[in-house]
Amino acid sequence: MTSSTIAELELELSTVRAMSKRDEENLSSSENTLVDKIFLSSSKKRQADLEKHLYHAKSERAHELISLRLIGNQLTGSIRLKSLINIIEPLNSFLEQSAWRFWDRDGKAEKLDKKFSNLLDLRLAGIESGSTELLIIGNTSPDLTGDSALEEGLKNIFGLLGSNNESFENHIHSVGMPACRALSTLLERMEKQNVAAEFGWNGPDKNHVWEGRVQEITRIRALLEDLGEPKIETEKFNGIVQVLSIRNKIEIYRPDNETKIVANYHRSFSSEINELHLGDQREFVVEKTVYPFRVAKTKKDAFTLKSINFIDLSS
Repeated sequence: MTSSTIAELELELSTVRAMSKRDEENLSSSENTLVDKIFLSSSKKRQADLEKHLYHAKSERAHELISLRLIGNQLTGSIRLKSLINIIEPLNSFLEQSAWRFWDRDGKAEKLDKKFSNLLDLRLAGIESGSTELLIIGNTSPDLTGDSALEEGLKNIFGLLGSNNESFENHIHSVGMPACRALSTLLERMEKQNVAAEFGWNGPDKNHVWEGRVQEITRIRALLEDLGEPKIETEKFNGIVQVLSIRNKIEIYRPDNETKIVANYHRSFSSEINELHLGDQREFVVEKTVYPFRVAKTKKDAFTLKSINFIDLSS
């Protein structure tokens, strides 16, 4: 199954999910329930069929090929074992922690579950002849919900690496602090060895490439070094659902301070999110993470949904 086919399925599924949500809302306020039930049944069946096709399409990919081409004056198709180990260790950690961030409900575990590491099955498949290009394979077979931890982790990785200075902080929360620390170590070791890199992955949506020239490595390292230790607190408030269409994100309006927040949510919340409608009022519990940037003297707030509770509106 080609990457373009998977991307087309994901796009169509996103559209059909929005249609199903709209049909549910129409049914809840309909005067002709029989007709709207037919529309809803049709869109739900189409959604289930697409989810099944997408699952099988991703299963056919089985393993992803990731490439890291190292560029330097002393690299001519071979690499010292010690240098290889110095690069492979933080690279492996960076890939695993980014995937774990998506997979784990809390998304904060410093120490990975050994079963999860075995599930990813990251392996050095070889070094391409004639260049110092490391070929790495990993398991991207989806679970029964169609999600692949490694695939989602890689999407977040390339989102972070490809971001500019202004949007960089928006991607930090997606990969998590353990992955950021691993990336910082990887870039530091590449700098010390005077090595640039080209990082590539032919994903199901498109071909991702990061050109890690020396100045780009220095730029990202500086941004990571500017990042201080985040502070985490829990907030509970009554809010109104504003936007549901963003994958794994929900926009909530807070009447108490007249602000809107966008909160990430773990895939285990999907069934609860699917039951929500625009304008619904609920009690939300979110984890607020404040990322301080020391040199820039700025802060970035990020929110993660922890629970949704009904509100008694009768009183």
